[in-house]
Amino acid sequence: MKSKIFAVHTFLILLIASAPMKTLLAESNNLVLVVHKNSQITEITKQQAVHLFFGRVKSLPHTGIIEVIDFQPYRSEFYRDLVDRDISEINAYWARLRFSGKTRPPRQVFSFQELKNQLELYNNAISYSPADLVADELRVVTLIE
Repeated sequence: MKSKIFAVHTFLILLIASAPMKTLLAESNNLVLVVHKNSQITEITKQQAVHLFFGRVKSLPHTGIIEVIDFQPYRSEFYRDLVDRDISEINAYWARLRFSGKTRPPRQVFSFQELKNQLELYNNAISYSPADLVADELRVVTLIE
């Protein structure tokens, strides 16, 4: 069982590393990575984003623990753009990890107001949102290729 999980992790890492980098989510619904305006997170690499949103790491250098939040209305589109996988594959990934007890999936929110509240509550939280919804209390994170 452990070797299968390791194989899946290795496959995803190799797939991501070999994929050409693109500006995250710009082609679809203009989704961007967002944090609270007071967050220490200012920029992130695509690899770091993948590791955070897949529960492989819990922090970034100089930031402390990061709370990852899935914005449910855009979840499928986000993961399609981030790792080119269907949401059913993402759900299966999290089901395996939940069953093994290794980690928990990102917190889920269902409205933009709830997303803003969670980003304010957890100062070092990160999520994604359509660019046109980003309000004054949020800040777009620069994605480094």
